[in-house]
Amino acid sequence: MIERNEVVRLLYVGNADAAKDSIIRKDFADVVINVAIDLDLSHIVSGGKPAYHHVGLHDGPGNTVQSFIQCWEILAQAYDDHLLTLLCCIGGVSRSVSVAAGWVSYRSGVDLDAALIHVMSRRSGAFPRQDVMWQVADALATVRGSSVVYGGTTHAPAL
Repeated sequence: MIERNEVVRLLYVGNADAAKDSIIRKDFADVVINVAIDLDLSHIVSGGKPAYHHVGLHDGPGNTVQSFIQCWEILAQAYDDHLLTLLCCIGGVSRSVSVAAGWVSYRSGVDLDAALIHVMSRRSGAFPRQDVMWQVADALATVRGSSVVYGGTTHAPAL
């Protein structure tokens, strides 16, 4: 079932079916960012529309700070270019929600808890894993160059 919800202007969070639909039909998203390490959609991309990016994240521990930063850089470029973007993982409820919350926090300056609440209020069924959100907080602290508080825990920038 195709599931996608607008979480902020020009940014939708969705599941793998929404991404496949957008890639095959070429009539929804200008950019698709797939953040699931265990989902590769490159074999169905053709003709350059939508632009397809695969930044594979684990739905648990083991992600690098740089992986989250890479996602946010792609999101920032698409947003600045006024391109409708679909951010997806398999279910569209954990990794993509976590990346979106981090980007909303980074871009708007709101704290990560508030950004996550905002994204979850817009994405039905959102249920990000805590360990992924802690990694998002670490990446956000690194990008900001200052500590970030998430869920009552302080995350310092990576050295």
